[in-house]
Amino acid sequence: MRSGPPNGFFAGGLLLYGPLGRGGVAAKGYLLQTPDLRGASVAQLNAYQEKVRVLLATVGEGMRAQFQWVGNSDYVPELTRFYRETEQIAHPQIKQRAMARWRRLWRKMQRRELRREQLVLFLSTEISAQAGPRLLGLVLEVGLVEDFAQS
Repeated sequence: MRSGPPNGFFAGGLLLYGPLGRGGVAAKGYLLQTPDLRGASVAQLNAYQEKVRVLLATVGEGMRAQFQWVGNSDYVPELTRFYRETEQIAHPQIKQRAMARWRRLWRKMQRRELRREQLVLFLSTEISAQAGPRLLGLVLEVGLVEDFAQS
């Protein structure tokens, strides 16, 4: 078991820990878009369960998966885009209503009343001669996978 924080590097969307060859660890995080299934039919629930099962089955031997459920109120990019689009509206009454909505949502975000939940998946594997195909199967960059295979 390791003690202390590992030294790592960022390269091509990956986190690389330890040696940059055999024996090191490559990790990547993914923001998963989870649907609201509260009113879903049994068929939709079963289909989503199958997607989760396939995802978990993809995590092979020597790989690790870590899930993180995050709640936040960061809507700055979305509300900024909404504000810019609202500024382009020509009709004064429509623009006034859209700006009122933007101000209301912006205040809610600042008071942390406008919330969303996100699921983050982190996958990691030890770098070895066999790491390339496993990482490729998880949709990582082909150029880096080739580098791993050469190690």
